[in-house]
Amino acid sequence: TVFKETGRFDEALFIDKVDHEFCLRARSKNFKIVRFNNIFLNHNLGTIKYGRSLKNFKRTPRVIHSPTRMYYIFRNYFYLNEKYKNQFPQELKELKKENWLRAKNNFLYGGKRLRLLRYMVKAYLDYKKGKMGKMEL
Repeated sequence: TVFKETGRFDEALFIDKVDHEFCLRARSKNFKIVRFNNIFLNHNLGTIKYGRSLKNFKRTPRVIHSPTRMYYIFRNYFYLNEKYKNQFPQELKELKKENWLRAKNNFLYGGKRLRLLRYMVKAYLDYKKGKMGKMEL
């Protein structure tokens, strides 16, 4: 089975990118990932706020995450990037772009700018120190 060959979910990730990492690991062992577009998991990934676009000034919905959630998004991205950048460079490039878009939206529309910046720096520093799992405050 897949679990026997790939192992279980990576507990170091805690919360964010656990599913991405498992799929990348399975693909690295030549398993195929099947996606069902008609099955949905209904869960909240943040709150929706409307803000004006800087390009066209239209009000558009933005997903806003807590600074804590942004910490996990970034720290776990750094981890995945190091682990899989040679095998899956395009996926990680897209994930990086997505993360910076989230950071921009959270910075512009989230309101907790200083805390967001502190947590994003902490995410990088903790990743470099090998501090994974649940964040220590």
